[in-house]
Amino acid sequence: MVIEADGPIHDFKKEYDKNREDVLISLGLKILRFDNSGILNNMPAVLEKIRESLS
Repeated sequence: MVIEADGPIHDFKKEYDKNREDVLISLGLKILRFDNSGILNNMPAVLEKIRESLS
């Protein structure tokens, strides 16, 4: 599993992120993406989504 914390820099690196994501998926990895503000403002919800993904 890959957990991504997306901040403003990702707005400028969309092609790089897409290529990286394609490689990770091809390796059989699951990707969870969270916005930085969501992590900072609602950590319990982020942790719950991670727990659900591990089940």
